[in-house]
Amino acid sequence: MSNEVIKKGLDFLCQNSLAEGSKRFHAMIFGGEPLLCPDELEYLLEYGYSLADKYNARFSAGIVTNATILTPRVQEILIKYIPKG
Repeated sequence: MSNEVIKKGLDFLCQNSLAEGSKRFHAMIFGGEPLLCPDELEYLLEYGYSLADKYNARFSAGIVTNATILTPRVQEILIKYIPKG
């Protein structure tokens, strides 16, 4: 999935949430093995949290994976974006 598709998807989720009066939106990352694309994973998380900051909303994401390729790069990304507290 390209960054442009990720951006459009998150924009859609965020705007629909706001239009419905909610301040929360969530992305589920799945299909094939999402950890094969760490750059796209990082972009999705970074952009999702930036939208949340911009609109004073709450963003969350989940990943469906068997974690067989949990590389050091993927671990760094997940640690960076795992909510603290």
